[in-house]
Amino acid sequence: MAFIKKAIDDQSPDEDNKRLGQGQKNTSLGGTDMSRLWASLVIMIVVGTGCGGPAVIEDYPLPKVKYQPYQVEPGIRGDDRALLDQALTRQVLSTEEVIALSDRLLRYQNPPIQDKEILEKLQVLLLRSLQDKSKDHHPQVLRNLGIVNYQQQQYNNARQALQASSELNPRDGLTHFYLACLYAQQSKLHNAQGQKRKSAAQYKRAMIELEQARKLEPFNPLFRQDLNQVTGMD
Repeated sequence: MAFIKKAIDDQSPDEDNKRLGQGQKNTSLGGTDMSRLWASLVIMIVVGTGCGGPAVIEDYPLPKVKYQPYQVEPGIRGDDRALLDQALTRQVLSTEEVIALSDRLLRYQNPPIQDKEILEKLQVLLLRSLQDKSKDHHPQVLRNLGIVNYQQQQYNNARQALQASSELNPRDGLTHFYLACLYAQQSKLHNAQGQKRKSAAQYKRAMIELEQARKLEPFNPLFRQDLNQVTGMD
């Protein structure tokens, strides 16, 4: 249960005060609600696996879903940004559609990926999707939530979400790639603090994750990039 408390504590008051739309109706969550959603996320990961060990991957029914572009009705929902806003005010998207929308908005080096407003709204939407009774799509939701947290520099939350996604579906290359980016970033931080041994250990973990991503998707150009360049370490 200490894991749950830590997830809640990571949502500091200063961070909460910066969160988008505290004065807007039905478009975002306050600090308390966000913390409760993070606690729900952790409980969902722990339930059925026990607090003392990882999930049993062999027993998890991995979904095989081909996501189709969401058909936007002209003049009603508009582009993906408008669709995101409406998804936060009305229950118009299924979990599969939330994944497809977040996939489009989180394409690597897509301009919205650095947009704090987009990231904040995506975080709320993905946390809500984890409340879906069906857990078939939790690996994808957790992966995209981890990517959002990584871009927000919420590294503890990013690690929790990405590792949980990897446990549920260890054959997702993008999850391993962002774990590699995360460990490389932590290596950079340790190095700046003069902690050479910790820096080396984190960089080694980063290279292991990157190699796994390349094995799973050998022809993906994203995974062929130099990790130092991707994370700004060179």
